[in-house]
Formats: sequence, C-alpha cells, structure tokens
Amino acid sequence: MTTWPTVSVIVAARNAASTIEAQLDAVQSQAYPGLWNILAVDDASTDTSSEKVRRVSTSDQLTLITLDQRVGQASARNRAAENSCADVLAFTDGDDLVHPGWLQHLVETLVGADLVGGAIDDCRLNSDKVRRRRPPHPRDQLPTDIEGRPYALGTNLAIWRTNFNQLRGWTDRMIAGTDVDLCRRAHAQHMTLAYAPGAVVSYRIPTSRRRLLAQNYRWGQADAQTRRSLPHPPKPTGRTRNATYRLLTRSDSTLRVLAYAAGRLSTADPSL
Repeated sequence: MTTWPTVSVIVAARNAASTIEAQLDAVQSQAYPGLWNILAVDDASTDTSSEKVRRVSTSDQLTLITLDQRVGQASARNRAAENSCADVLAFTDGDDLVHPGWLQHLVETLVGADLVGGAIDDCRLNSDKVRRRRPPHPRDQLPTDIEGRPYALGTNLAIWRTNFNQLRGWTDRMIAGTDVDLCRRAHAQHMTLAYAPGAVVSYRIPTSRRRLLAQNYRWGQADAQTRRSLPHPPKPTGRTRNATYRLLTRSDSTLRVLAYAAGRLSTADPSL
C-alpha cells in the first residue's frame, strides 16, 4: 500500500481503572505506517479511569474525552467519532487487549471492504473456569446474528468514516448488541463486511457471576428488540440449539440462559 489512510482508534471505557492502562499501552505500541491517533472516551466513570489514562499518555497522540454524565457505550463512541477527522475509525474497549499488528491488519483488510472485524481471543484474559461460563467466539470467521449474517464485535471493528456517517453511527436506542445492529444496518445498505484474522483482540469475560447474568439479561433484551423489528421470524440457528443444550446439561449455563430469556420477555419496546 503506497498511501495509508489516517486512522482514529476509539477506546471506550467506563469504570475500567484496573484494565485501561494495559489496553492503552497495547494500542500505543501499534506499528501503523500511516498517521493515526487515539481517542479514549471515559463514560462518566466513578473510579480512577481518567487518571489512569492521563498516566499512560506518552504524547499528544492520545486524547482523553471525559463525559460528565453517563451516556452509554454507543453514544460515548459517537462522541469520540465527532472529535475525529480521520479517514478510518477503529473501535476497541478499555477492558480488552489488542495484539501487536492489530491496527495494520484491520486497515489492510478494510481497503477492500466497507467495514471489517477482527478475531477474538477468549483465552489470554480469562481462566478456564470463566471461559466455561459461555460459548467461545469463533476464531476462523466472524460470529453470526440471529439471521445467520456475520457481524464484527464492537471491540474489534474498523469502518471508513464516510460509511460510518452514512449509517449515522452507533444506535444509542439499543439496550445492548449495538455491534450486531451496526453490522445489520450495513448489510441492509449492501455494504461489505470483511474478516481480518490477523487483527486479534483478547476479550475479557466478566468474572462476577452477577455481572455475567446482567450482561446476558441485556443481550436478551437486545435480541427481543431486533426480532420485533424483523418482517419475518428468524429461523433457528446453531446458537439457539447450543443454548438449549447448555440449558439442559450445565447449571451455570442454565442461569445464563434463563437471564437471557428473562431479558427477552421483559422487553416490550420494539423500536430501533
């Protein structure tokens, strides 16, 4: 590639004081050949996340955006995007960890597509016990939504700014699953979503059972929102069959699936 596009890496965080330093160190260590910067957005954290960001900032390449009131992850990402004029927006989260070469692999793949997602590693940041609490992310392809279409996780996604603006950014009306929603809208506009296996992010699974159940409850709510917006009910997928199997065979997964089901049943607002 003769000319590399400019990039803004957007790192969203809320109460990530225990993890944000390692993530920003990993982001700042990226060897991207073009011009790029980092926008860390603190969604009104009640811990010392902002102080940790200032501590690891080694140059004016990293800008901290602090929000006085909590707006949610989608809106926080949109606020950061408004502060960028780069050609490409790359997204990751403050509690995960990007691998060396992550950014370059994302952009190289994005050149032939409209948006791109990378690989998710479940092993590095999670113990065996924690990993058993939920199905692993696929390593050889992107995950799929309830209609069987691929999507990129929000912690490992890059998109051309023009396409991001065309999609009007992240949807803050979604309870959860904003990455699924963004890719779903991209598919609807016939945008191409590519997979960059060399762009790896280690994903952190909640260690607290309470947080894990709350996460699955929100996913159930988001799933209900999405299903009610579809013209036809989606066909059963492998994810549904896997959830049923785990419900019948493992008590820990039973709690997780029940939380997900409760979230679906509790959501009456179909608007997206």
